[in-house]
Parts: sequence; C-alpha cells; structure tokens
Amino acid sequence: MANIWYETVLLRRPAGAVPLTWDEFTKLFKNHFLSDSLMQKYARDFEGLVQTPDMDVSTYNTKFCKLAIYAPYLVPTEEARVQRFVDGLVGRLYTVVAPQMKTLFYSDVVDLARKIENKGRDEHVASDLRKKAKTGGAFSGSFSKNRIAGN
Repeated sequence: MANIWYETVLLRRPAGAVPLTWDEFTKLFKNHFLSDSLMQKYARDFEGLVQTPDMDVSTYNTKFCKLAIYAPYLVPTEEARVQRFVDGLVGRLYTVVAPQMKTLFYSDVVDLARKIENKGRDEHVASDLRKKAKTGGAFSGSFSKNRIAGN
C-alpha cells in the first residue's frame, strides 16, 4: 500500500522536479497515513512515558524512540533527549544514571542503564543461588510414626 502511495506521489510531481528530500517525504507520508488525532495520541503517550518496574531498559528505549518521533518539541536537543529518558527510568536506575547524564550522549545513557540493570539481575541470581546453597542439604520434612515403624 505504501509503495502504491509513493508511486502516486512521484507521478504527481512535475517532470524534471528535484527528488524529494527525506523531510518532504516523511511529512507527506505522515499526512497521508497518520491522522492528526493519532499523532496527538502518540505525542501524549510520549509525554507520559516512564519505565515501569516490569519493563526492561531495552523495551523502555524502544518505546521512547518510537514515540519521540511524534513529539520532537519535547526532545529538541541531545541534552533534552537524555534528560527525558533518564527522568523516566525506574528509581534504582535513575539514582545511578542521573548524576552521570550531563557528560553522556543518549546512546551512552541507554548503555549505562542496561549495564546497571544487567548487573542488578546478575547479583539477584547470585543471591538466590547462595540462599539455595545454604538450605540445599537441609532436611525439612518429617516422617509419620507409621512410616518410621515400617508400616
């Protein structure tokens, strides 16, 4: 469908016209395929986007990037993009990443948040293994008198 639309756009252009720029193409594409109400909904979704406790950094980053397209006025600079992303991180990640964000690019902030998340996950697994090792050999059940007597 998009291919047919694009061919139609090209056919409507005057002969010898300069090729479409990327900005012209995206504007035409959005105007044709995305209604104003849908664009506004995505912009509102971006405004309210925060990482939830059950959302990993990669998922949050994907949603952030997809929705940021619809609200470029909220992230007009690299610094604003970094600030908004960090502000939406869950508490434990925000606490570690926020003090360092002024010196980092967006991709660096995402990478740092992923590393912290992975380290936390690894520490949680190690802690669980230590707990299991402590209780692994302990016997916690009991036999009834009939079982002990062989009945």
